[in-house]
Amino acid sequence: MKTYNLILFMIDKRTYKGYWNLPSSDRKIAGVLEFDPQNHVELQLLGTLNDDNDIYDDSHHAKIIHGFTVEGKKLTLIDCSMAYGGTSIPGFSTITYNPMKVLIGVHVGMIEELTFNEAIAELDLLTKWIDIWPYERDNLEGKGFSFNYKYLEDIQFSLGNVNGYFTFYGSTECKREEEFTTSHKAKLKFTTSLGLPLNDLTSYVWHFKKFLTLATESNTFVKSIFLKSNILGGEDGKSAQQIELLLIQRNLGISGSDKHWSRFLFTYKDIEAVFHHVIQRWYHNKEVLDPIINAVYISYTEPFLYVENRFMDIIQALETYHRRCIQNTEALKAEHKMKIKGILEQLDEDQHSFIKEKLCFGYEPALSARLKELYSLYTTNLLARITGDTEQVQSIVRTAVKSRNYYTHYDPIAKKHALKGMDLLYMSERLKVLLITAILRQIGIQKETIETIFERRAYKYEHLINS
Repeated sequence: MKTYNLILFMIDKRTYKGYWNLPSSDRKIAGVLEFDPQNHVELQLLGTLNDDNDIYDDSHHAKIIHGFTVEGKKLTLIDCSMAYGGTSIPGFSTITYNPMKVLIGVHVGMIEELTFNEAIAELDLLTKWIDIWPYERDNLEGKGFSFNYKYLEDIQFSLGNVNGYFTFYGSTECKREEEFTTSHKAKLKFTTSLGLPLNDLTSYVWHFKKFLTLATESNTFVKSIFLKSNILGGEDGKSAQQIELLLIQRNLGISGSDKHWSRFLFTYKDIEAVFHHVIQRWYHNKEVLDPIINAVYISYTEPFLYVENRFMDIIQALETYHRRCIQNTEALKAEHKMKIKGILEQLDEDQHSFIKEKLCFGYEPALSARLKELYSLYTTNLLARITGDTEQVQSIVRTAVKSRNYYTHYDPIAKKHALKGMDLLYMSERLKVLLITAILRQIGIQKETIETIFERRAYKYEHLINS
């Protein structure tokens, strides 16, 4: 059976002119597909997909639309929502669709029936983050020097039914006799013998992207993904056909591509001895940690977020972390239930319902208690320098709680106690260091390693220490 490789590329703007139709219809309509990787995917049709040319009969959502371009390429548009429909007399009807995904190179009828067995992704900053290079330079005793290129072995890690790899590629180019260049890059590969739906397999790539964003403290993006499917069959039985998948990806212009590895939070080499354990815990704890990680992730990918929103995201993430990873919820519930049982028995029916509703989550610790416990559990030398002594930590907690209360309810009475502007930003950054420390511990990085990581890059936090 012929296999197909899919390529996901999200950098260049694209324009595809051709004819378009529903899989169930032979009616073909001329139109243009515009792809802007950061803003939109838009199909503009000069006519309608239905047979009676009535825009009001067109579905507002088309699961699949097929296209055939002037260059002879097959396209499949997936999950297409109608954004605009209009007609003029004299004239003709026009329809605009916004597809969620675009496959280039194949016509697919039922995307839900497809499974994929391999994904190879190129991610911005991945090569720098791994920080393993194939070059060696030898001095020739004052007579010059030579460069040696050594092929690097894949680095493999297991994620249950899916295996992950860092795989390395090199290339050379000699344009003229006086110019010779060589390059090296790392890619991320996931394989599975079971076969997974498109979204399920690519989710491994997106979750690693979050890990890389945390590690580099930069907005990373996916440059390309190559997927292999053993289900899509070909008629000639020859080599695999490459199919491109287009998606929108936010904030491509906000990149840390020029950032040196020394400015990352940590590199692969920093955690090489425990990387397999750490990455397994990263994926194993995905459901628990995802909303917590998102607060850190957004701080790097959304640099223009309002400082109030940034602060609230970090506070909420710390509360969620404490509740999910520290708090013994069931024990607190049981104790709370015993305490209020006697109280509720003394009330009439109306009072019982009212008081029970008010006390429903009375077992939850206050934010101040959560923050104090997190500071006691995850204190590092850097955190001590940022926050100060125990009395200063108490002050930070009180101020953070008052600010949270104000930005939650906007009570005018609490306004004078809430931080604003640069003070609120610095508070957010201090709390983010606490949150990052907690996340690193939760995924299996020991305190000694975290101390080393922070100490090596302490200069990045001088503004917090000095303020």
